[in-house]
Amino acid sequence: RFHFSRRFKTITNMSPMKYFMHLKMKKAGYMLQTTSLKVNAVSRSLGFDNEYYFSRCFKSSVGCSPQKYCKMS
Repeated sequence: RFHFSRRFKTITNMSPMKYFMHLKMKKAGYMLQTTSLKVNAVSRSLGFDNEYYFSRCFKSSVGCSPQKYCKMS
């Protein structure tokens, strides 16, 4: 496990967990742009139980809140 994490980070410059979260936020952005789903539906479909936690993660990853991101699209 340690060897995998170290090797993964060497290749991607991210830990496996950060990379996984990055992929989730990328998918969230795509879903917010291409569907009419609301933020709570997108967060649930990506496995987040708490919409506020999803919003915080999205904002720290993308740079703006999911609501603002929807308006920009």
